[in-house]
Amino acid sequence: MSFRPQVEVGESRTQVLCEMVMALDVRTLGNQVAHLSLDDLAAVDDALKMVLRLGR
Repeated sequence: MSFRPQVEVGESRTQVLCEMVMALDVRTLGNQVAHLSLDDLAAVDDALKMVLRLGR
């Protein structure tokens, strides 16, 4: 398991930097680009649990 899972965003694969978690103002976000698949979302969830040392 990696704390930088690769996910598909649109037509590209990219890494999610789960160790770079921070709060932000939602008003600063632009337009939505894409949705994560259930598999990609599960990989991000697992990586966040590992980085934040949350129980499984």
